[in-house]
Amino acid sequence: MACHLQVFAAAFWLITLSGTVAADEPDLVTVLVGEWRGRAVQTPVGPAPYDIRFQWTGKDKDCISGTADNGFSNHTWTFCRTSAGLTLDFLSDFSGNQEPIHLRVVSREEGKLVFHAGSHPFMDVLVFPRGRKITVDIMHHDRLHVRIEWSRPPDG
Repeated sequence: MACHLQVFAAAFWLITLSGTVAADEPDLVTVLVGEWRGRAVQTPVGPAPYDIRFQWTGKDKDCISGTADNGFSNHTWTFCRTSAGLTLDFLSDFSGNQEPIHLRVVSREEGKLVFHAGSHPFMDVLVFPRGRKITVDIMHHDRLHVRIEWSRPPDG
């Protein structure tokens, strides 16, 4: 039953992608909750595992967070619903880093969400939800830097 609800939520989210922030952004958070099998298929150091499990954080269920261990660093993704829209905090602990990058949705177009951070004007994070599959492209200077592909496990 939970699987069917996730697929329904994903379909609803895709149908309403061109709608208002209130209609589409909260559904991305709901759709992401749970297990994802993943692989970073393109990185500067080659492909890497990228499994992740998103869980609700806080009592209000406005945020979800998950950490992927890619074999050389941990990447924590935290998506939150705020009054200003959907935000993403991304933290890579590579080389001991403890400062997340704070991004927010700046556009919704052609089946994707575009996240941008004022602190990193050269970088965008593109999220392409497609039912039981999600693709995340990290762009540096308008060129693909990292591509992550997540899919629901067969039993998920």
